Amino acid sequence: MRCIILKAVYCNPDHTHLFVGMHPSLPPSKLMEQVKTGSSKWPNDKKIYSRKVSMAGWLRGIFLFQITY
Repeated sequence: MRCIILKAVYCNPDHTHLFVGMHPSLPPSKLMEQVKTGSSKWPNDKKIYSRKVSMAGWLRGIFLFQITY
């Protein structure tokens, strides 16, 4: 995967905002696939919770707002 730079995160109870820097050739869907998979895998690997975490809490879609400079 190409370089992705996480610049800021803002979490609400029901949604999260990510401000990232990434190469234009990387599809946003691939970025979100990695975020959603990783956010389920990490707590399970570290045994953070008493039960297994799944991606079930994630919505299917994403909203993308792009800034180019």
